[in-house]
Amino acid sequence: MGLRRARQTRKTGPQEGQKAAHRAFLPRLAVSSAYRGLLLLLTAGGLVPPNAEAVETWRILAVRVSFPREEPDDETTSGNGTFDLRPAADVQDSLRFPYDTPPHDKAYFEAHLQALANYYRDISRGQLEIDYEVYPRDANSSYVLSTPLKEYGNGRTQQEIDERQTRLFRDGIAAADSAEGEGLDFSNFRAFAVFHAGLGAEAGQQALNDIPSAFIAPADL
Repeated sequence: MGLRRARQTRKTGPQEGQKAAHRAFLPRLAVSSAYRGLLLLLTAGGLVPPNAEAVETWRILAVRVSFPREEPDDETTSGNGTFDLRPAADVQDSLRFPYDTPPHDKAYFEAHLQALANYYRDISRGQLEIDYEVYPRDANSSYVLSTPLKEYGNGRTQQEIDERQTRLFRDGIAAADSAEGEGLDFSNFRAFAVFHAGLGAEAGQQALNDIPSAFIAPADL
């Protein structure tokens, strides 16, 4: 199982127009939301001082997961359970905000991770490098989970919300492990991200069962 080999984890999510991609990072199997959470973990772990000679490298594995297509569309979730892969030109006039435009394919998430790498390279004065890989390797593919999006969404209690978030991370990593087998060695990575179809609940225009961003602690797993 990939979980036995995973050492760190986190989860987060950017806006995706009508169908957003929700991201999940989990460094040190500890937790928070958005890129800010990774920032806090890296800072807490100690960035290399400006006068240090050593260069530290964090390798991040990001996996893309989607859900069974909603037929008919479930009004309690944003999107239909799949990533928005439409060309940007087809949707540009209909988007409320002119950023994070589709297609939300492999290159889209690589661009976000490259921005993260650039940020940490700058603030560490070249002494912290972030290397990353995005799976599946196919440009438009994702690991399709068997559980509908809404089942990972809004819980009735905080404990239930936490359990659903943790299950999504576990299921995403397990799906990648099952699909890739020996072709994906989790021990090569220091941190893990799960990017999922749908709108992050913190985006401000969420439906009832959109999934909030979170970090996941070792005890949660």
